Amino acid sequence: MSLFLPSNWVYVEYENGRTENVANTDTLTENEAGDFKEMWDTKLHKVVRVTLETSKRKVLKSFTY
Repeated sequence: MSLFLPSNWVYVEYENGRTENVANTDTLTENEAGDFKEMWDTKLHKVVRVTLETSKRKVLKSFTY
């Protein structure tokens, strides 16, 4: 039996430039990115971008808010 884990990473970027890894997945839709924004957006830390990246930080998809 083999276990296959997602190979890409979801990052949120805050308006102060800080980034944070929030999930691992192989795909990211616009709706899913919006869900991540909603989950991680706070009064003190506004999310301005959600990206799907490889382990070497190559951006595969990006959604800007």
